[in-house]
Amino acid sequence: MNKLTCLLLAPFALSPLVHAAEPVWLSEQPVPKAAELSELKGVRFHVIKANEPAKDGYKWMKGVALAWHKGKLFASFGHNKGAENTSGEEARGRISGDGGKTWGEVFTIATPDDPELGISHGVFLSRGGELWAFHGAFHGNKLTDTELDLLAEAGASFTTTPEVEMQMGHGIPPIQRSLDFGIRPSLSVDVETNQPTDMFTQMRACFMLQRGLLNANNLFPETAHVPQLLTARDVLEFATIEGARTNGLGDKVGSVTPGKQADLVLLNARALNVAPVNDPVGAVVLGRDTSNVDSVFVEGRPLKWQGNLVGVNLERLLDRAEAMQVALYERAGFTPPRS
Repeated sequence: MNKLTCLLLAPFALSPLVHAAEPVWLSEQPVPKAAELSELKGVRFHVIKANEPAKDGYKWMKGVALAWHKGKLFASFGHNKGAENTSGEEARGRISGDGGKTWGEVFTIATPDDPELGISHGVFLSRGGELWAFHGAFHGNKLTDTELDLLAEAGASFTTTPEVEMQMGHGIPPIQRSLDFGIRPSLSVDVETNQPTDMFTQMRACFMLQRGLLNANNLFPETAHVPQLLTARDVLEFATIEGARTNGLGDKVGSVTPGKQADLVLLNARALNVAPVNDPVGAVVLGRDTSNVDSVFVEGRPLKWQGNLVGVNLERLLDRAEAMQVALYERAGFTPPRS
């Protein structure tokens, strides 16, 4: 057997704090394929909200959600008078009646009820004549026991970004705390510019962090809370089926199951960094990386086959990306560091 088949494709997105009473996506309405989407023409760029700390007192602004609703364009973003990703962050928005050329007054969508939390950017959903705004506390490293209990009682999902949270000062990722309340987390990446974007890295970060903290507690058992150690299978599920469930797609993707969409990742079982394989799940979580991805299928359609992308001129794509990088540097007057 030259290949191991493991489902690693799952939606990775932030979870709403409480699930809606009705499904967000109509099951009878299929998700459109990329080839079916019309090409955007005549695109113009307009500023939704400038960063104006001297004028409005807000020092940080990030993330944007856009939605057409009843002939108007709605935008939301995270706004903070303090430092990035700190308590007090607010979800704020603006409305445009002319397609984004001009915008009305900035208004507040939601503010945190707890002084230790912040409400950040989110997403919009226009449905049934109503505009829904889904905004939540960023990350969740400071969620209280009461708040976690409420999330568990509501059946809410929880997404953690282990590497970003540890590297960017959010605190210890609440992996064990969510498990203590019966919430199985899913894994995400968040900031792609300073972290690896693959799920192998996120799985290992989650696995090593939880085990490292609990093993440290074992040194002082008289005062420590020592729950069950995570297994490799637990973490693989966090990266696959739990991500699908978080996004309300657990019945469609997230596992290799009859009747589900054929989203598959084939991994080379004879790669030097893992061969010979004894435990397939353990090898995926603890030993593999992106170089082991041989083939990828979405809805049964190959997007990568035997190590090569299908229908993509990678060299041309990289040339275009590098040319755009140079143009952006020139426009910004920025000189990149050289090794």
